[in-house]
Amino acid sequence: MKSNFIHILIHFIFESLAYFVGFKLFKLAQKEDYILPEKRTWISIACIFGAALGAKLLTLLEDPNQLNWQGKSIVGALIGGWIAVEIAKKFLKVNRSTGDILVIPLLVSIIIGRLGCFFAGLEDKTFGIESNLPWAIDFGDGLKRHPTQLYEIIFILLFLIFIKLNPKMFKPEGILFK
Repeated sequence: MKSNFIHILIHFIFESLAYFVGFKLFKLAQKEDYILPEKRTWISIACIFGAALGAKLLTLLEDPNQLNWQGKSIVGALIGGWIAVEIAKKFLKVNRSTGDILVIPLLVSIIIGRLGCFFAGLEDKTFGIESNLPWAIDFGDGLKRHPTQLYEIIFILLFLIFIKLNPKMFKPEGILFK
C-alpha cells in the first residue's frame, strides 16, 4: 500500500509540475498573441474545463471502473479542450486560429507529465507490451516492457527540434496547432 501511495504521489508531483510549467510557458507565449486578452481568457477557461472533462470522460468510456481521481486520458483532454475552445470561439465570435500559442506549452507539459507516468510505474497503467529489446524496462512486476512513455517523449523532442529548425514552415496562422 505504501508503494502505491508513493507512485501516486510521484505522478501527482510531475502532473502538477506539468501544469505549472505549461501555464508559465503559455503566459510567455501570450506576449505575441493577436487575440484580445478578455477573449483569450474565456477561451483559456473553456479549454481548461473542456480538457478536464474530456480527460476523465474518455477514461471512463475506456474503463468504467476508473472512478478515482487518478484515471485521466491525454487524448480525452486534447479532444475535450479542442471542442470546448471551438464552442467558446463561436460564442465570442472569434474566427482566427487560437491554438498556435498552445503548442509549445502543451508539448513541454506532456513531456513532464509522461515522465511522471514513467516514474509512477505499473500504477499508471501506461506501460507498453512485453519486450525482449535491450531497453525494455521492468516496472516492478518482473516483466520487461516497452517504455512507451519514453518513446512519446523522444517523439515530442524530435518534433520540437523540427519546429525550431523549420520555423517558416509553421508561419501561416493555425498550421502549428494542426
